[in-house]
Amino acid sequence: MEAHLVGNNLTPDPSPKGEGSYETSLSVTQWVELARGERVVQEPANLFRVEMVVREEHYCLFCCDVRSFDAVYPCNPLWKVMKRCRCCGKEVVV
Repeated sequence: MEAHLVGNNLTPDPSPKGEGSYETSLSVTQWVELARGERVVQEPANLFRVEMVVREEHYCLFCCDVRSFDAVYPCNPLWKVMKRCRCCGKEVVV
């Protein structure tokens, strides 16, 4: 697991739209942290239930470009949607 690389700084050909970029989803990032032992498996402690996780493209203010986001939609419509950039990891609550 020492050779596993995460992120999109591995682009062999820089393309403006990022077709050749390697983007990593939230689930893969968390799995790698569990496999490396950086994170401990925990029991669910909150009432936040996820209805669906979808990939969306938005403009990231930290990357200054259009990037892929993991959008986490909760079951309760009163709770807010959390979006996480696959490139820089910054989270936005909408």
